[in-house]
Amino acid sequence: MILIGSGTLGVVDGKAVATFSTRTFHGGVNEITAEYIGESNFTGSRSVSPLLQKIIPAAVIRMGPPRLTFLGQLEKKSSDRLTVTLTNIGDAKLPIAIEIVGVHAKDFSQTNNCQSSLGYVAPANSCEILVAFKPGAVGVRSASLSVVNSEGSRELLALMGSSFH
Repeated sequence: MILIGSGTLGVVDGKAVATFSTRTFHGGVNEITAEYIGESNFTGSRSVSPLLQKIIPAAVIRMGPPRLTFLGQLEKKSSDRLTVTLTNIGDAKLPIAIEIVGVHAKDFSQTNNCQSSLGYVAPANSCEILVAFKPGAVGVRSASLSVVNSEGSRELLALMGSSFH
């Protein structure tokens, strides 16, 4: 027997309910034969026929840190670059587009080492985005780093900077 996940048993609305979690399977249809040996509150059991479980792969974006802040930057002078790590924590490829959007988008710039599609196995599932702040005017400036996937879902990371002359 191979252990590929974990599960729980419980009672919901008077009916026995079993849940099973695993990160072993990727997309496709998988057969699972379940066996419960039991504990004092439940009787042991074994499924008579395999359960068919259809798993649909999905890409999931994670960006960090949650925001970038540039403080006290001299007007019209570029700051040091700060790093954002973009990771696909899902189990499908993640085609992406990266841009800076918002009211003061022109005050921020980005370069990155990201491929047009992030994989789902390290190291191809992660990349770095470097963001710099070059304020065009004095005061507080804000924008967002935007990552859009192929389905049009957008993740935003807040960018804020303050400047003086």
